[in-house]
Amino acid sequence: AESGDIESCYCLGDMIECGRVVRQDLQEALKWYEFAATHGHTDALHAMGRINHFYFHNYIKALEYYSRAADAGQLISMNNMGLLYENGLGVEKDVERAVSLYRRAAELGNSIAQNNMGITYEYGTGVVKDYDEAFKWYLMGAVQGEKGAMNNTGRMYYNGNGVEQSYEKAFEWYIKAADAGNGYAMNNSGYMYENGEYVARDDEKALEYYKRSAALGIPPGQNNMGRMYYNGRAVAQDYKEAAVWYRRAAYNGNKHAQNNLGRLYEQGLGVDKDYKQALEWFHKAAAQSYPPAWNNVGRMYYDGKGVTQDYEEARKYYLKAAGAGDVAAASNLGWIYEFGMGVDKDYSEAFKWYMYGAERDDGYSQNRIGLMYHYGKGILPNNEKAVFWYSKAIERNNADAMYNLGVLHHEKRDFPTALDWYIKAAEAGSSTAQNYLGGIYEHGKGVWQDDFTAVKYYKMSADKMNAKGLASLAWMYFNGKGVEQDYQEAIRLYRLSGDKGDEEGYTRALEIERFLLLGE
Repeated sequence: AESGDIESCYCLGDMIECGRVVRQDLQEALKWYEFAATHGHTDALHAMGRINHFYFHNYIKALEYYSRAADAGQLISMNNMGLLYENGLGVEKDVERAVSLYRRAAELGNSIAQNNMGITYEYGTGVVKDYDEAFKWYLMGAVQGEKGAMNNTGRMYYNGNGVEQSYEKAFEWYIKAADAGNGYAMNNSGYMYENGEYVARDDEKALEYYKRSAALGIPPGQNNMGRMYYNGRAVAQDYKEAAVWYRRAAYNGNKHAQNNLGRLYEQGLGVDKDYKQALEWFHKAAAQSYPPAWNNVGRMYYDGKGVTQDYEEARKYYLKAAGAGDVAAASNLGWIYEFGMGVDKDYSEAFKWYMYGAERDDGYSQNRIGLMYHYGKGILPNNEKAVFWYSKAIERNNADAMYNLGVLHHEKRDFPTALDWYIKAAEAGSSTAQNYLGGIYEHGKGVWQDDFTAVKYYKMSADKMNAKGLASLAWMYFNGKGVEQDYQEAIRLYRLSGDKGDEEGYTRALEIERFLLLGE
């Protein structure tokens, strides 16, 4: 290079830029590139544009060097000029000009530009959205080994956009792109392993790919690492570690992670419970038009968590989320209209929103529709339809629907079937069913009277902070039925039941205190 060999000057600049063998020094690299460029080395011109573009953010200079290199036929420079025009960097934003540059480079065979052409057609940037055209360009780039194009080709196969849907081909392209070092493809490969799509479900493999993706700083990979720790899949469940990964992805702008981190702060899992922090993260995700986050912001307003309770504001967010297809928000809207929370009670409107969720396999909504048919809320009672919707909800493992189906059979005087459903509901986690079963065993209604079994079910209900379950268990402690008599425990449980909305609980606690005082 010191003797003036142009190619050697360029190669030395490349080594110094990348820090291979020698210490990285961008200014020194530019010196050698400039010498080579002055003597007509096109790739050196491109390198000077690249350093100004990606390192120094001097977009005007970058455009100047790219333009000179592109005029000499350097296709990557032509593509990178398109990036500058598309994003308005160092030049007035001009999407049409960007597409023209991408197209020219792509038609001359540049795989990166072919991938960018795919992106423009997939998202309709400067062109009419056209999945067929997008797939065509992605595939052209993928065949040439461009890792971004390989990942995008896999995505088109996965979603069936512009090509017949095929998990097999999606997986094939994702793996090729992942092996080539594309972090998004690593994440996508992990997702297919996690969900058993085309390949056998394998959490260990999923975790391996998510780790590789996250190590490259890919936000979806980081979020999925958080999910694996949150759910304890292929790793020991660890909410603190989940929070670490969610936070990394959230700060990188991933809306899913922002929403997930909000849930951790709301519930106090792996972090100190902090409703204001939760709401802040929900708002960040909502600002990216993420429907579940809109729903969560609505919930925070509904419950008054981190913000003054405001049913109307909750309804606005629920409407926004439900309008974008979020079934949880639709069911929340149903609840607001069914019980008149901040609005006039309106069973027809409630039925509409519950049905929206029910038809989309939301078990909670299906149970509520069953209840409306069961008790004739805004519609004529219809037990046949109630059973239909309860059964649908039960297919989604909805414990409350199991209990309600038990009630319906009980009303028909079919106690054995009712008891069967009460037990199933209790085992599936319905605190209402657990409390009710406790009462059945305490009073021997259709079963042998058994205080110990009654206490077992009351405790299950109380552990879920069910107000009636707490009061029922308090009664057993007060009377020493199925447990050792304990007045202080009875007082504690009655107060808890009061905290959970059963005002009689406070009254009973005071009565016991007076009883103890008089007894002394």
